[in-house]
Order: sequence, then structure tokens, then C-alpha cells
Amino acid sequence: MLSFEVGITRIYADSIVVTDGQTRRQAERAAVAAIVDSIIPGATMGHDAEGRPELVLPADFNLGQSSTPFITESQKLSPASQIFISVSHSRRWAVVAIDPTRRIGVDVEDGDRNGQLTKIARRFLLPGEEELITPTFTLLHAWTAKEAAYKAAPDQTSLSVPSIPLTAVTPRHIPLPGPSLLALVQ
Repeated sequence: MLSFEVGITRIYADSIVVTDGQTRRQAERAAVAAIVDSIIPGATMGHDAEGRPELVLPADFNLGQSSTPFITESQKLSPASQIFISVSHSRRWAVVAIDPTRRIGVDVEDGDRNGQLTKIARRFLLPGEEELITPTFTLLHAWTAKEAAYKAAPDQTSLSVPSIPLTAVTPRHIPLPGPSLLALVQ
């Protein structure tokens, strides 16, 4: 498992392994569950009323006495519902990002998706955005930036991934082995 920080956002990534008798979806869920359990033993994933992922803490979890690395001293005084989380997965990776102070969005995609993204680029790029695509800012960068921004948005009801202007997004792109690309929007 990989674990690193970007500012105060903590990111955990683990490879997805499909075992005999297991579907890809089951393997993805198992990988996310393993990451969550490694962060806070006994915690599980749930969803809030808006469908966003949230940590479901074990009944005996005491936020004030936690030594969990992503919880700051000031956060120990706040309710657990103020721990922001974002989840993503690709064929190779499951990723969980946690921030104690603000909404975040994370997206991970495998590097071999550029061909597929070329076919659908007109569906997710706004007019003129194709000019932003370069050898160092590929369609994969654009897609992951928009996906992560969508997940970080406070209100997703009137938003779609294609409607997010690339010029309004400031993602951190982090390469992962595979090769894969992770985008974080804070």
C-alpha cells in the first residue's frame, strides 16, 4: 500500500487484485475496504444523503483520543462528519483520500486510457479546451482533473464533468506505478 500527503490531505493507494471467484467490482470494494480498515480499524465505507462516500466509524471510536495520522489537534474537537473523503479506482488501483478540513476530489486512471479518451474527448472537453492538450498535459490529465473537481464540488446536482472548465481547476497530478495517473483537487 502507498500512503503520502499533499498538504494536509492524506492519500492511500493499494493495488486491486481479483482473486478466483471474485468479480472486478468485488475486488475494487475489497481494496477500498482494506484501505479504510488500515486507516481506522473497524471503520467501513458508507454514503451520506447526497450519495457521497463517508467513513462509518466503529461505535467505540473516540475521535478525541485517536492517533490516526490524518486527524489534527483541532479536528479532534470536531464531529466525525467533518472528515472529508474521496474514493476512486481504476483497473489497477484503489485510492482513498482524506482531508480533515475541506472537500476534496480524487480520480485515478490507468495510463493506457488515452486512446479511449481520444474517441470521447469531444464529449468532455469544452470548446477551445483541446488547445490545452499538450504532450505534458494529456487527455488523461484533463479527464482526471475534471473528475476530481466534480467529486470536490459542494453541489453536484447542477454540475456535470464536461461542464467543468479546465481553466478553473487546479489539480495536483501524481503518477502511480502501472503507469497510472492520480488527480487531486483540494
